[in-house]
Amino acid sequence: MTGIPDWARQMTGLPPWARYDAKQDQWTLQVRVQPGAKANQVAGEHDGSLKLKIAAPAVDNRANACLIGYVAELWGVAPRQVSLVRGEGARRKTVAVRGAGGKFPVSLAGNRQ
Repeated sequence: MTGIPDWARQMTGLPPWARYDAKQDQWTLQVRVQPGAKANQVAGEHDGSLKLKIAAPAVDNRANACLIGYVAELWGVAPRQVSLVRGEGARRKTVAVRGAGGKFPVSLAGNRQ
């Protein structure tokens, strides 16, 4: 995957949990999920990952489905453009967002380092 070197990341303002591959028009995100919250919300960063509180229990894959929907909402894409790459049964997950046009969501601008 094409990524941005760490020295360039500081210049672009991208957080360590987000990578963009322009050739594939795909964001790859490292997220830390806290299922069972009262509402979906961005909860800052945790250990180099974007921390998201998800309003679904970690039962029968409901938290993963809710996570995909919430990430799609944050990026302004359809849920079918978001996929879980790694971490189906873990709190730390890798999520891919395709077709967002390389735009970083304004709603996450406060979570850039």
